[in-house]
Amino acid sequence: RERREDIGLLLATFLKDSAHALGKAVPVFPPELVVLLTGYPFPGNVRELKAMVVDAVAQHTARVLSMESFEKIILRQSSPVPSSNTDWQEESIGSFPTPLPTLQQWSDQLIQEALRRSGGNQRVAATMLGISRHTIMRWEQAQQRQPTQY
Repeated sequence: RERREDIGLLLATFLKDSAHALGKAVPVFPPELVVLLTGYPFPGNVRELKAMVVDAVAQHTARVLSMESFEKIILRQSSPVPSSNTDWQEESIGSFPTPLPTLQQWSDQLIQEALRRSGGNQRVAATMLGISRHTIMRWEQAQQRQPTQY
């Protein structure tokens, strides 16, 4: 959690160890997986990363490791669950500006922030937001068509 620069090395090590323990070939991981994992807060620290990798290796059947199991965990962890005794919207979103932004402005800001955090990777940004990559692609196309405002 505090040494994000080590995630790629830890991922490679855990992949190798897990594959050997499960009697499988060591899979190759897609480069965007490191970007995805770097943006995740890891509440369970390095043990959580190791558990994610073991689970992914146990499920994998191809030469390249699928990101699907990682995306499911990250999406599940990033979706706030409302509690009956707390105002979860205020805790997760923060204070609102005055005047309130439109839904379009709010979604534009969220997508821009997800793209910034993912280093421009549409798939990772979409996973962070719980939307499809196609939605990010359509949003970017719409941004390109908008005239520049001065």
